[in-house]
Amino acid sequence: MIETDPDEAETRIAAMADSIAAAPLPERMYFDLLRLKAMAYTYREYTSDSIAVRLVRYYEDEGDERMLLEVYYYAGKVYKSLRDNPQATDYFQKAVDLLPDEPSKLRGKIYSQVGDIFWFQWLADEAMGMYKKSYIDDKHLKDTTGMIFALRDIGSMYRAKKEVTLALHFYNKALALAREQGNKDMEATVCGQMARTYITDSQLDKAKQYLKIATDYGDPYDRNSILYVKACLFKEMGMTDSAIYCYQKLIRESDIYARREAYRELAEYSMYKGEQGKTFHYLKQFQLTTDTIQQITSAEAVAQADAAYNYKLREKEAQKLKAEKENTERLVIISLSIGTIAITILLAIIIHYRYKRVLLRYKLEKYKALVSQANERAKRERSTGKEIEDYEIYKNIVSLINNPMSNKRLRSEDWEKLRKAVNEVSPDFDQKLSELCKMSEKDYRICLLLKVGISLSDIKEFVNLTSSGVCSARNKLYGRAFGEKKHPEEWDKIIRSL
Repeated sequence: MIETDPDEAETRIAAMADSIAAAPLPERMYFDLLRLKAMAYTYREYTSDSIAVRLVRYYEDEGDERMLLEVYYYAGKVYKSLRDNPQATDYFQKAVDLLPDEPSKLRGKIYSQVGDIFWFQWLADEAMGMYKKSYIDDKHLKDTTGMIFALRDIGSMYRAKKEVTLALHFYNKALALAREQGNKDMEATVCGQMARTYITDSQLDKAKQYLKIATDYGDPYDRNSILYVKACLFKEMGMTDSAIYCYQKLIRESDIYARREAYRELAEYSMYKGEQGKTFHYLKQFQLTTDTIQQITSAEAVAQADAAYNYKLREKEAQKLKAEKENTERLVIISLSIGTIAITILLAIIIHYRYKRVLLRYKLEKYKALVSQANERAKRERSTGKEIEDYEIYKNIVSLINNPMSNKRLRSEDWEKLRKAVNEVSPDFDQKLSELCKMSEKDYRICLLLKVGISLSDIKEFVNLTSSGVCSARNKLYGRAFGEKKHPEEWDKIIRSL
């Protein structure tokens, strides 16, 4: 019943709680295991590991060993929910060790859980490897629901790698299976992810189509994800008030990843509105949530690297003892070498995450400076009354855009006029831009056109580049300025704020 009707099963388990208290120990332990299973199938968050610890201790020491496999699996689920991913991985590995080396439903689930753990650490390739293993087992067993989950997760990893075509390929396979099975729950969750992918690819009509399916179904367990996708779609459609409403709802949710993205968007919106107090508040909250996530991820990365090293070392030693009981010196040398490598890896991980943390703080300081500069510029503009639309060069550019027969080319003197106009309307634009990074003349011209609000489709004509060329240039400029990859629109926001 737990798998087919988990809500009803949970109700019945709760009703039995008082009567089971006087039952013999084996029955009480089995009852606790059922409680953990019911919570997993109703997607409830575990808040404590006390039941898991009690179950592991009992079934390892004196309980029915046949139950130990399931106990290890649900202990792993508990620790994964508590974000203790090294401990979760350890229990999942113990469960795998008890399984025969052949496809099984439980092994497919374990691969999926370990894939999630890798994805929590932004390791998309490693996560995808686990999801593909899960799919192989599920397909062998004809477990359609498991196949849908695996295909959805593989698609999400391709989306994270910005490989939209492959992402949609796997999402469509998952959607076809869900509809063939008549599984509305899985259809809704896949449609939500497809909507998110279409937004990334600027196909907003398709995004609306798939988001409507997910929203109409109203899966409570997918609420945060769907709310975030809605916010992104509203933002792309220019429905700013609706997007902000969604982001403000997200910051009240328990999902720290959703809260971080919401704080970032609210900070950027407040910066655009010139609301310095709100901007600093949201930036501070964004920084706090990011620091928390990085602390979790960094600790997990170090601990898991150490756990993986220790597990592999134990496995290697066991194999050597079976095969040969001599050559101790060689074993010591190998162990020391592996230990040195492990220490090097751990140090590299620590240095990497420290660097990322410093980089984030640097970036936030840049944003704060830009907010202050934007406010100063707004004051100057109010006093001078100058707008870029008042300049002849801007009118000439608009005229070229509106004339389908024009070749959309500016002479050197036209570019110089545009430069002067921009710096009069936004004093020190050139100086602020040069402080961000060095750039070529073509890159500078792209920035000028972005600043005066020219569309990307027209910018490519004025600078004689393809759409992908303009996109690549903006990507590179952001990377040069802030040392990390971001969507090119992030660079556009920076330029507009100067």
